[in-house]
Amino acid sequence: MTRDDLERIQAFLPAPVRTAPAGATRKPVTPEHTAPSLTFMADVGVAIGQVDRMYQEIRQDFLEARRLDRTKLLESRTFALPSAWKAVRAQLADALADPEVRVIIMVAPRGYGSTTFVHHVLAHHTPFETKLVELEPDGPRPKVSRIRREHGCAYQLDLKDPLTDHPSTAFLDDLAASVPELKQVSSTWVLNIAADLWTEQRTWPVAPGVRVVELRSPPEPFAVAERHLTAAGMPWLVPYLRSDTARVHLSSLRNAVEAVRAAGAVAEQWLEFKRDHSEEARWIEEGKLGRPDEAGDNACHPELRTSVENALGDWRTELDGVFAHGGDTGGALSLPDRCLLLSLALHRVAPAAKISRDARALEDLIAKKDRTHAPTNLGQVFAGRGLRQRLTSLHATVSSQDIAALSRPGYAQAVLTYVWDNYEDMRSVLLEWLISTAPAERAEADKSISALTTLAARHQAPTVLTEIRDTAHESGRSDMCAAVMTRVLKDAGMERAAWARLYDWADDRRLGTQSVVVDVAEHVLTAEDPGGRDHRKAMTRLRRVASTSKDQSLLAGVLAVFHRLGHREEGRNLLLSEVLRWREKKARRSGKIALLGLMAQFDGPRPWLLGTANEKARTEIDEGLRDLLADPQFEPQAVPAICAWFKAAATDTAAYAAVRNRVVPALGGQSSRDAGIDLFHQVGRLLLPDGTQVGDDLWASLVRLRRS
Repeated sequence: MTRDDLERIQAFLPAPVRTAPAGATRKPVTPEHTAPSLTFMADVGVAIGQVDRMYQEIRQDFLEARRLDRTKLLESRTFALPSAWKAVRAQLADALADPEVRVIIMVAPRGYGSTTFVHHVLAHHTPFETKLVELEPDGPRPKVSRIRREHGCAYQLDLKDPLTDHPSTAFLDDLAASVPELKQVSSTWVLNIAADLWTEQRTWPVAPGVRVVELRSPPEPFAVAERHLTAAGMPWLVPYLRSDTARVHLSSLRNAVEAVRAAGAVAEQWLEFKRDHSEEARWIEEGKLGRPDEAGDNACHPELRTSVENALGDWRTELDGVFAHGGDTGGALSLPDRCLLLSLALHRVAPAAKISRDARALEDLIAKKDRTHAPTNLGQVFAGRGLRQRLTSLHATVSSQDIAALSRPGYAQAVLTYVWDNYEDMRSVLLEWLISTAPAERAEADKSISALTTLAARHQAPTVLTEIRDTAHESGRSDMCAAVMTRVLKDAGMERAAWARLYDWADDRRLGTQSVVVDVAEHVLTAEDPGGRDHRKAMTRLRRVASTSKDQSLLAGVLAVFHRLGHREEGRNLLLSEVLRWREKKARRSGKIALLGLMAQFDGPRPWLLGTANEKARTEIDEGLRDLLADPQFEPQAVPAICAWFKAAATDTAAYAAVRNRVVPALGGQSSRDAGIDLFHQVGRLLLPDGTQVGDDLWASLVRLRRS
């Protein structure tokens, strides 16, 4: 069979058959000798009902929803209602009990814990049969049309991102206009809006059916920290929060986020103490250390109490002295010693020479920023203290092998955050230093990634994420930005802001920006359950990359993610949903890439893609295959995938017939000619169990198709 023969028969084949109009049905093309027994078993592929739900989600385009567990909320050990919040709770309960009120707007500063508060109020003050649902905000601007409105639900939605979540007057008017519909379905919307985003709307005339409630005070930090330590199984640490010094530090905390962070710092001190003093730690756990004092609390171990107090205070008092008076050295720390302290804080344990080199790198960056030369010269170095003396004066120990270690738990992080908080002009330099000195290997760069993540979440400011992205790009280390973003997504206070930045970056074609999105999305989709709460967000951002990028390596990266995603059932369902979205005219390029990803997946000798029993989905897949083979951009990748189908099925008569019956119609017409020719050349000489060559059988099938 020559190329001319193939081109001749292809030229006379009918043009591709397009999808039938809405409401019409189209009988799939089936060769005359195909037996009914060649259909797939019912448990292969995707269930009909599941495909129907995919179509519904695609067409409605609602926000992602997560069902809240009412029982867990009612039994929670980490939430304590502050006395100052009782009046606010009564207002919320009254609004929930009013059948005319269907939209509740909860206004509170960020970090106060208003979302957790609302979840608990909903659990306690809504009928038990009401479904509690948390909505995941996604996209550049809040849209009322995307808020779900199913029957018998209480929906909660956060709007707190300063760059994307400003509620416009039109948005609020649309909320009010939705009240009649919500009454009909017996559902309620509760929106938590950050106080600074509400400022411009304070004059908005509250419409009937809408209630605005404001929370103006944070929870008591001691109660929050106590609850979290108790819930974590460390109640013996609660007395360490009660010392006068600890209470002063706790009282200075601004919100619930900082109080939870403080509880984590106390737990870290405990683990370090337990490692170094295992016997005394066991006594503390058993309540045997000391006797109850007048307040009813066990006596505290002096060393652990001091460590806890230092951790709660972020070592601010001590660091004020270090940076003002130089600690053990007297006088203010010199610039070289300040850089050495930061390098020591970053590495914690490392060869002294490595700490010294990175300290000098920081000096050079500061000099570059000032357009000067680094102040250190050989004469000054040799005339001053040696490296070991400088390190020990900064509370490090240096071994005989010149390994320096900063063994004070929490102190290293405190140094970094102290400089970040108190020297604002140093922030850009600090970011560049942490990124540029990080080793190329992810595991070795973990210290820098952790430090950057801590600084990014320090003040819950989304702009820091953009600064990290830009700095990483300029340093040629976009991988560092991706690693930090992956970590920040796990921070409750920054998660929404991080997803919003990734949404914006997904169509930013500057070098490196979209690759960050692909890397982060890959981590979310492959390191976690792809059916989890963040999978839809990750897919949305990959879709935006695929739709806007002209970089073939990036598109190949998206395909690689989809290939990996296809190894798991939930991942395949995600990809099929993307294919169906394409066929609904909503995601052309990402749908084609998703189809390529699914083409690599098998169920035994049969392609998984061909196993769905949903007739509409089968039709859409067939149309998708035809369009893929007719697209010059994707045909070079589609043909080898189909060749793999034939090779896998060649020894199984039923599987081979099923593949042939779906592929042959996709090869009809001029637009698929090149794909058909390539396919014949690659599998034409493949032998079937009866000795027939695949090329001859495909030829006969094409002729029958032409005559039908």
